[in-house]
Amino acid sequence: MSTTISENDVLDSALSAVATVIPLSMRPHHKPLLVHGSYVQASMGVLIAVIGELQGRLVLDASAATFSDVAEAMYGVTLEAEMLESFVGEIGNMVAGNAVSTLSNLGITVNISPPTVLVGETKIAGFQRGVHLPLELSNSGEMNVVWMTDERK
Repeated sequence: MSTTISENDVLDSALSAVATVIPLSMRPHHKPLLVHGSYVQASMGVLIAVIGELQGRLVLDASAATFSDVAEAMYGVTLEAEMLESFVGEIGNMVAGNAVSTLSNLGITVNISPPTVLVGETKIAGFQRGVHLPLELSNSGEMNVVWMTDERK
């Protein structure tokens, strides 16, 4: 592989994908934060594994109310319970798919796993390092975008 992959490339592709998929205005709450050892998502989220020239995990997490607001903005309906969980998985799939497309345009070949929906407080560990960027969604709360880099084996 001749392309150098940076965490900024991954985070930029994920942020671009979030902005493409979610029809709400958003802005970073503050600068990206480094994550070491583990990350705890507090309410609801989705994890997508990335494999190929790049190894890691993309996590989107927010409150159930924020995800419900996103569903309402996208489809005009309020979702709850299992339907909301299914929606969260699909949002993860759409964001990861868009991010992979952007990375592909940079010459980086990767694939993604099916989404894993996380409900309730969940500690995610076993990664080398991570970058966490909280986004403020207009009138809908905060969504966290987290990229976790796996060590090459």
